[in-house]
Amino acid sequence: MGNRNNRAKAPVLNRLKIPIYSIEYFERYVLIGGGGGYEIANKIIVYEVEANTQILTKQVHEEITGNTVPNYMQCAKDGLNLVAVCLTENVALFKIEPKTGKLIKLI
Repeated sequence: MGNRNNRAKAPVLNRLKIPIYSIEYFERYVLIGGGGGYEIANKIIVYEVEANTQILTKQVHEEITGNTVPNYMQCAKDGLNLVAVCLTENVALFKIEPKTGKLIKLI
């Protein structure tokens, strides 16, 4: 009977440091919103989905949302590169740069 302590440990993956409240996708990007205070920044993190992988490792943008939690996101379903984000009691509209995944705040 082998000793459990001698087993090789699985590698630790790069885990998000925020609670996730919302998730949305646009083309090859996944947008994850979360945070919640207590020294946890409120933000939207954009990852590029790389071919032949199921793990999000390529972060391409981070949008700090200050005191507001991005608790719901909805991308335009007609192919436009827009995402509406509920930021606690307000709604923000961002343009998603198709080549880089960068978010540009419009409203």
